[in-house]
Amino acid sequence: MLRITAVGLFASTLAGCGFLGLGGGDDLVGCREGFQSIAEVTDVQVADLGIGDAGLLVQVDGETVCRLLYGDYTPTSPMYIASAAKWLSAGAILALVDRGDLQLDTKVSTFYPSALHPLADVTLAQLISHTSGMPGWHPCLDVTEGTLDMCVQDMLDLDLLFPPGTGFLYGGPAFSLAGAMAQRATGKLWYEIFAEVMATPLRLTATTYREENPTLSEGFVTSSLEDYGRFARMILDDGVWKGKRVLSHEMVLAMRTDWAEGTTPYYSPTETASYGLGAWTGSLDGDGYAQTLTSPGAQGFYPLVDYNRRMVVVFAVEDNIQRIGDGLTQILRAIRGAVDASAGVP
Repeated sequence: MLRITAVGLFASTLAGCGFLGLGGGDDLVGCREGFQSIAEVTDVQVADLGIGDAGLLVQVDGETVCRLLYGDYTPTSPMYIASAAKWLSAGAILALVDRGDLQLDTKVSTFYPSALHPLADVTLAQLISHTSGMPGWHPCLDVTEGTLDMCVQDMLDLDLLFPPGTGFLYGGPAFSLAGAMAQRATGKLWYEIFAEVMATPLRLTATTYREENPTLSEGFVTSSLEDYGRFARMILDDGVWKGKRVLSHEMVLAMRTDWAEGTTPYYSPTETASYGLGAWTGSLDGDGYAQTLTSPGAQGFYPLVDYNRRMVVVFAVEDNIQRIGDGLTQILRAIRGAVDASAGVP
């Protein structure tokens, strides 16, 4: 049975009556006037699907127009985000590229000279774009003891499934290898790296990685509605958060580039294989950069950046993306419709 907190229930009701939304600031709960249809559709989908704790954040051009909370969920409540972690991990790795600790064309052999060919020649960009040729899973990702470096050592003799850069295969081991390269480049553990280059500048309080053998691609990574919203807003604003640059313009453009274009699709959980660095890419603009980026998790956590609409969406939930997929589609359709209507788009 769906249980909405008193604040969430009253917020949705007041939003529908037009009593909320005059400020549209960080403390908004509900939807601003003109965006109430988002609350109406989301309330129905959450109830029909029997979703418990969940949250929805919608921001347009830096202004919060909807923040909906269900069950006992709060904007800072941590939850497991599954593959939505890939985008966060890639962001931190690109921050190291900005600092000069790594390069997009840095090869695995630079830090792991014992790696067998052709894995030795795989580049950092290929690792975080699923074009490395590495398999989609490795048993060491499930190991909760030991270190990330120990996990990666077990991968160095892997046979690639296709020559690097020629195919697309969605999976997790490549992200662990990229994280291990980051550790060797900096002399720090992954959770320390992430805290330094992402959590501290964005003031993330609920985003955590396992200290022992962190899985950068999924698994035990947590985040929250508020935290992921800040990360997505930074990506929308070309790498800048609150006037401070977190990622360079060049790294954001690299993230928005479809690195899978022209490759052979070997495995993709979606209908397409259009992928940037850490995130799925939507249609490209005239300069060849993605107009949308997203990194959904298998448990339903769904972040989205839409450059055309200047929009950030985060749907925070722990469920099953297959079970709630149709409902999420309805919610996203309502969001796009309301945002377009507010901008006068037919």
